Amino acid sequence: MAKKIVNGKTYNTDTAKELGYQSNGYSRSDFNFCEETLYRKKNGEYFLYGHGGAYSNYGEIYGSHVCGGSKVIPLSEEKAKKWAEENLTAEEYIDIFGGDEEFLSITSDSKQVITQIPCFSKDETDNILEQLQSEKALTVYKE
Repeated sequence: MAKKIVNGKTYNTDTAKELGYQSNGYSRSDFNFCEETLYRKKNGEYFLYGHGGAYSNYGEIYGSHVCGGSKVIPLSEEKAKKWAEENLTAEEYIDIFGGDEEFLSITSDSKQVITQIPCFSKDETDNILEQLQSEKALTVYKE
């Protein structure tokens, strides 16, 4: 679909992982039409591929004519997260970046918290619980 070099780096929508998509809802024939797709390269870099009509953020001027256009925009992880917050559902965001951390509290016999371990997925939480409980040296309370 799109392969571009930006600041000496290659961005290719065919080899990167598509993470999320948004469209402003206008018809593709409308001058205001705009759609964007968030991608992550194999090396972990994020980028946005967007295209749209003449009056969109992707419109281009050729002489006295305004036409639709497209761009590849490299994004930091922070900017990719911001774009995802604004354009994707909470479930889509969590699938890409993880959600609120769930903590496992490790306590002493007197119930004093020794430490807390952040866990991002149910599988990760279950693995940590299983490992700690198998050692029988700690009591684990899930908060």
